[in-house]
Amino acid sequence: MIVPLLLSTFLPVAAGNVVTADNSTEIKFDCDTTLLNEIVVKAQRQLITRQIDRIGYDVQADPEMQTSTLTDILRKVPMVSVDGEGNISVRNSTFKVYKNGKPNHSFTNNAKDIFAAIPASSVKRIEVITDPGAKEDAEGTGVILNIVTMDNRPIKGVLGTASLSMNSRIPLPLPRLWLTTQIGNVNLSLSGGYNHQTYHSNKSAETARGTYLTTGNTLSTEEMSRSMSDNGYANIEASYEPDTLNLFTAEFGINPYSGHGYGWQRTVMSDGTAPVYSYTQDYTRPVNRYTDISGVFNYQRSTRRPGETITLSYQVASTGQRSHMLTEYSPQVNMPVGYSGIDNSSKLNFIEHTAQLDWTRPFNPHHTLRLGGKYIFRQNHSISAIQYTGSHSTSNDFRHRTQVGAAYLDYRITYGSVNARAGLRYEYSRLDARFIDGSAPDFGSDLNDLVPNAALQWQINGQSNVRANFSTAIQRPGIAFLNPAVNESPYMVSKGNPDLESARVNTLNLNYNLSRNKIYLDASLTYVFANNQICDVRTIEGDVINLTYDNGDRQRMFYGNIYVQWSPGDKTQLTASLMGGMGRCYSPRTGAKVQRWVWKPSVYVSQRLPWKLRLGASCYYDDGYIYNVYQYIVPFGAARFYYSLSLQRQFLADNRLTVQLYANNLFLPSTQHSTIHSVNSDYVGTRNSYFFNRDYFGVNISLRFGSLKSEVKKTGHTISNDDLQGKRL
Repeated sequence: MIVPLLLSTFLPVAAGNVVTADNSTEIKFDCDTTLLNEIVVKAQRQLITRQIDRIGYDVQADPEMQTSTLTDILRKVPMVSVDGEGNISVRNSTFKVYKNGKPNHSFTNNAKDIFAAIPASSVKRIEVITDPGAKEDAEGTGVILNIVTMDNRPIKGVLGTASLSMNSRIPLPLPRLWLTTQIGNVNLSLSGGYNHQTYHSNKSAETARGTYLTTGNTLSTEEMSRSMSDNGYANIEASYEPDTLNLFTAEFGINPYSGHGYGWQRTVMSDGTAPVYSYTQDYTRPVNRYTDISGVFNYQRSTRRPGETITLSYQVASTGQRSHMLTEYSPQVNMPVGYSGIDNSSKLNFIEHTAQLDWTRPFNPHHTLRLGGKYIFRQNHSISAIQYTGSHSTSNDFRHRTQVGAAYLDYRITYGSVNARAGLRYEYSRLDARFIDGSAPDFGSDLNDLVPNAALQWQINGQSNVRANFSTAIQRPGIAFLNPAVNESPYMVSKGNPDLESARVNTLNLNYNLSRNKIYLDASLTYVFANNQICDVRTIEGDVINLTYDNGDRQRMFYGNIYVQWSPGDKTQLTASLMGGMGRCYSPRTGAKVQRWVWKPSVYVSQRLPWKLRLGASCYYDDGYIYNVYQYIVPFGAARFYYSLSLQRQFLADNRLTVQLYANNLFLPSTQHSTIHSVNSDYVGTRNSYFFNRDYFGVNISLRFGSLKSEVKKTGHTISNDDLQGKRL
């Protein structure tokens, strides 16, 4: 800041002591005053802050904010990694994206494209919510990335970013657009983009070999598949604030998708000396398309008490899906089924309505209470027809309805350097499923779940703190796990289990955090345990695997995570993380277990160069993971490694034009593969998955235009539905 300062320099040119009436002594000086010029006092706001449940990055305090995109800033945020192509990961785990404290499905599904278009100047703060509380849905999202935009202000004009990207795997310019403006008292924000995947970029292969211990026969398969797709997204958001106490917001989004694919699979069952049976399966998928449409409406009422808000929300979401798949078995040798092909067509319509109420009430600076309730109504209707060539045909008309009711309480206390939080969430779910044509028995499911959480944080000093927390999450079974209808193939028969319960996953975490001017350190120890995981139940009859599901598995994971961000200079930033630990999956029913140690290190370096250039490099190592008590996955060779390089240059006034060149996995094998090991059942073996064209390079071009000082304002709470394990449809 600039401070004018008048400095009086005292020079005792003549002095005399005067005794005052109260016997004190008054000393007199003759003074010569000199007016100094302005003094510049520079201070850097703290970029990184730590709260009991989140880490915050102050975007407006970043000196590069005016010339960066949201993707550029995310590279500096603790726990967040961005590779050279713009792919985002948060703390090496699954995550959802919120905008101003509310779930944003468009951001979650298209983060890479949208974030590369949003200018950082429109964002106030980025938060990594490491410990979602009782207010969040009980499905237990591992981590949340919350984008907090600038407050609502009077604005004029339009701010936007238009971008194009292209790479060697997809030599087609892919556009994306983001812009925001104000019309009267209404603020608007729009985003859209188009993506295309080619047959060349979506090519995969698998080989598998396993033995049935009951018969001694060996099953071998080889498979190759290709697919292409086109999909786009368009979103519009609006806010209207008639006064300081009332806020209305609305969102609308549409996401169309269309894809095609083809492939083949060669299958041989052998007794060790001669084939028992064999066939080649050729398949095409001429139709595979869907359209997702969603709308969200929120009303937030603020009271005269600072910080108190009441939010009412309503969301509607729908999906229309069509699929057609043709399969031909030829040539056939001793085919174990009585048909030579399958013609499978299906259509599905899904709609979901959600209403939610949230109330936040601070009683004083030390105590805050949050209460809320939620109701969800889902309806799904699917019709399928299957014609088995040379044999029979089947069809079903299937409908299911799900109702979910939830209520939560969250209480927070702050006294000096100590923060505490405790919460409890209750959820009830009712599923009714009917086969209208009588092709299978009707079924239903009732689930009741209590989900507690608690956290305690001690601020040791202004730079470090210690935090401990406990949380429970549930994983409700999706319809694919519950549906008792039988699905058959020549070597597998599978069906769901309508008696499944919600799986409960418990987490204990101890965390230490240190933040200084040039270094940020976050270290944690985590223990995860679950005693009723939804798991496969496999039995063997001859050479056929019978598959269903149960709540039988126990899971234990103990791991440590160290994250370091270091800025040795104004132009250099180094980010490194290391996650390592032991995972164990155990089945009391069979005594089977899988136990492995895994390691996942990663490093990212960003270096500013002369002539407005920036060089970026990132790499990571993947050691695999345990899938369940029957399977674990190990990447092989070069598939364990990934690295990317990028070079960025900015042009025009105010750096409005950005050109980025990037390369991923150059000089590594183009084809990489991983191995799935099948163990602990009467079928043991390996399946190798191959991924092609993993080395590629590309270019991103982005143009920022216009200027304004506002962003669409958001309510403090809204709706998030993400509570199913497995596909919802």
